[in-house]
Amino acid sequence: MRKESISAVQLCMLMFTAIIGTAFLTAPTLAANASGLDMWIAPICGLAGGLLCMGILIALHKLYPGQTIVQYANQIAGKFAGSLVSLLFLSFTLYSTAYVLRQFTDFVCMSFLPETPPVIIAGSLILVCAAAVYAGVEVICRLSAALVPLPLFLVGLIFIPLYTKFTPVSPIFEYGFLPSLKGGFIMQLWFGIFSMAAFYIPYVHNRNKLTKWAMLSVVFFCGMMVLINWNVVSILGNATGMYHYPFMVISRYVSFSEFFEHLESVLMMVWAALIFTRLTFGYYAFVIGVSQFLKLPDHKPMVLPVGMLIPIISFWGINSSQHGSTVPMLMAVYYILNGIALPLLLLIAAWVRKGLKPSAR
Repeated sequence: MRKESISAVQLCMLMFTAIIGTAFLTAPTLAANASGLDMWIAPICGLAGGLLCMGILIALHKLYPGQTIVQYANQIAGKFAGSLVSLLFLSFTLYSTAYVLRQFTDFVCMSFLPETPPVIIAGSLILVCAAAVYAGVEVICRLSAALVPLPLFLVGLIFIPLYTKFTPVSPIFEYGFLPSLKGGFIMQLWFGIFSMAAFYIPYVHNRNKLTKWAMLSVVFFCGMMVLINWNVVSILGNATGMYHYPFMVISRYVSFSEFFEHLESVLMMVWAALIFTRLTFGYYAFVIGVSQFLKLPDHKPMVLPVGMLIPIISFWGINSSQHGSTVPMLMAVYYILNGIALPLLLLIAAWVRKGLKPSAR
């Protein structure tokens, strides 16, 4: 790994901006279909998964400081099993990043640029992401820090003018607590992405603050999703689940003095910036992981090949950007198994290995 360093606060901002980028457009629909009017409770029910994920990564980091999951997997599970774990985790990182690219490409083609070839949209965005990945983790974190105000600005821009249109979200727990738990389970599609921080944690220089800010990033994300889901269901009600992008729908209700309307273009600009952060987050993680798996001295030779691979996977390996919405429970299981269960198994194996190892005299 290159001699770069980031702060715990920068890592917190990177994770928050990267994961909120896809969540605020697609999560309300999935949460509404699972939890109905209690969709705003779903992120709270899913919070435990995100905190568990970060707790596992921090525990592994304390056992193997300065190493990523690809590096300490071999030490914990042996060469063969460790390589298998690394490949599973890297394939999860690649697939989830390609899926986000497919979501963005399909959304832009359907809503704004129907005549533009999808490959041009995807290639242009990946080219920009490749420049950031080539520059390194410090540049990526500084860019994400600059983009932190965007989701806050967007939520305020959309929801403050609509406060008169809010309706009470009731009854609460109309069908019991189970729908909220189901929605919390589906929210692991986003909480599981926090596991990619395993490739960034070794760069944190103020490790005494890592636990605090890593956990806060999960809490901040949960709070933002509660706010977004509550406002969306307050306006659309039971119709929320009918729309693929309910946040886009309610943006059309916004009007300032009857002359500033149709904020879809503003939403698109903000989402493009956040998607850039999300793609870069996964792109860099995969590049670093593959470089370490192949024992390369630097990650730069892998930037361009991976940049070409991600669009290929997004178009040839994924049928549609909506396929995750059709089987959300199955997708959530996939994200939980790779993003939470796999690191948890490594942690348990590391504890067992440390416990069985005879102490030095």
